[in-house]
Amino acid sequence: MIKSKDMYSLSQCSVAPFNIDLLKVTKSATVPKPATQLLPETEARYLLEPEKYLVRSPEEISRWSEMHADFQPYWDETLRKSKSARYDLYRRLIDKSLLGFRRRIRSRVGLFFVWKANKKGIRMIGHPRMPNGCHKLPPKTKLGGAAALGELDAYIDEDDLPVLESGYGGPVELPCSLFGNTGDVSDAFYQFSVESLADWFGLDDPVAAKDFGLQTVWDPDLGQHVPLQPDDKVFPVFLGMPQGWA
Repeated sequence: MIKSKDMYSLSQCSVAPFNIDLLKVTKSATVPKPATQLLPETEARYLLEPEKYLVRSPEEISRWSEMHADFQPYWDETLRKSKSARYDLYRRLIDKSLLGFRRRIRSRVGLFFVWKANKKGIRMIGHPRMPNGCHKLPPKTKLGGAAALGELDAYIDEDDLPVLESGYGGPVELPCSLFGNTGDVSDAFYQFSVESLADWFGLDDPVAAKDFGLQTVWDPDLGQHVPLQPDDKVFPVFLGMPQGWA
């Protein structure tokens, strides 16, 4: 699909065909909040000053570009072929504050979809190989997965029994069963926006300003909106937290 056998080949991925009726994010009440307002000051600065903290050096980016000279982001086949389907999706994402526009983009992503576990919905993926190649790798995050649960020590020492029998705030019946559960955040990636990085998640599909009723567009270099003429071309950019972005 992308002429490679690495993690981006999608050979083991349950790629799903585009179906707007199965894309939950276009129907949910989720509205992304700026990640910079939710992070501690130090981490927020990483997003506010990406050139300083996140973006690789020009030499590294140039080297990546040379090594992947024929790279093209993967697009869902329906979206790739149908302008009307793309524009309909763009408008729905704009309504959810997940899509914006820029006059220039720094790297390109494509949009495709994978099945959710129950096969009753699809999940939108912004193919992030190019921005991942242009951005520094983050420190490893240690998550408490199944292996961590398997290492839980549930042994009760005899000295602890009196405390447990009286309970922490209430009586506890012994013996008791140990059980666990998991939770999930609905549309977790789309709960956050990273607008300061949006030009790194550009869709190489320039559109006319008049097609989306645009009179101005944000210019990150100037730090302000600049006027547009009806026939001016702008690039759609993803404003949310792209799934797959390292």
